Amino acid sequence: MMQVNLTAPVCLMAKMDDMVWLWHASYRHLNFRSLRDLGKKQMVVGIPLIQHGEQVCDACALGKHHRAPFPRASAYRATAGLELAHGDLCGPITPVTPGGKLYFLSIVDDYSRYMWIEFTTRDWAFYDNFHMTKHLLVMKVMRL
Repeated sequence: MMQVNLTAPVCLMAKMDDMVWLWHASYRHLNFRSLRDLGKKQMVVGIPLIQHGEQVCDACALGKHHRAPFPRASAYRATAGLELAHGDLCGPITPVTPGGKLYFLSIVDDYSRYMWIEFTTRDWAFYDNFHMTKHLLVMKVMRL
């Protein structure tokens, strides 16, 4: 049988040996030039005068990466009303509406971009009334 020696979990940021990196992490990855200015102008009690080159930690490098933008046009567009609908259930919301509603369901028709909003006091009420809501939406789209 294999013997495995496990150690207790340790927060690596709290176990840093280099005080410069500890100050860098404790000031939410502030650049070293600004940390040096804080020490030189004695703006922070206890911070040493930092003579550290312009280095970048792994977290800073990952934070500077750029994401690809969202596509400007979707791959698929509906060709008729309610062929494709997008919905979003939100809540509980604060403050509560004057009618005491805590949740709302927004539905957007992909073809016409027409939007409907339904309010309710319980989130599961939308699922109970889905067929009726769908029927009302079909009737409204037919009138558009």
